[in-house]
Amino acid sequence: MSAPSPQPQETLTLQIPTSLDAQLAQAAASQHRSKSELVLEALAQYLSQDRTVATALDRLEKSLTQRFFALETKFTVLERQVSVSQSAAVDRRGYSAAVTPAIDPTAEQIDDDELDDGIDDEPDEILWDFMPPEGAV
Repeated sequence: MSAPSPQPQETLTLQIPTSLDAQLAQAAASQHRSKSELVLEALAQYLSQDRTVATALDRLEKSLTQRFFALETKFTVLERQVSVSQSAAVDRRGYSAAVTPAIDPTAEQIDDDELDDGIDDEPDEILWDFMPPEGAV
């Protein structure tokens, strides 16, 4: 079996601050590796994370799109149910419950005094007719 052939490589020249070069040289010396190896490893890791983030964002976008579509569907169903309920709630005058005016402009205005039917509405007076006469117990 032969060893895998090395990948074609390019030469990259870049300028970095002196302080960053010193840190890179110290890390390379402590790990017994070349600065090029460390930079290559760091670059590969960075680009891999970038792909991972892009993949995660794509998955998130698909998930949110599906959830949004599900919510839109549920909302549409609820709108239809409300519409059907409002249609079924037509009162005796033909007004929909959702649009029944607070005051019917065509109706006579009734004075509060006309609503008083002369009956005192105290609880003991209301129940008087239902109570047995005194002494009949």
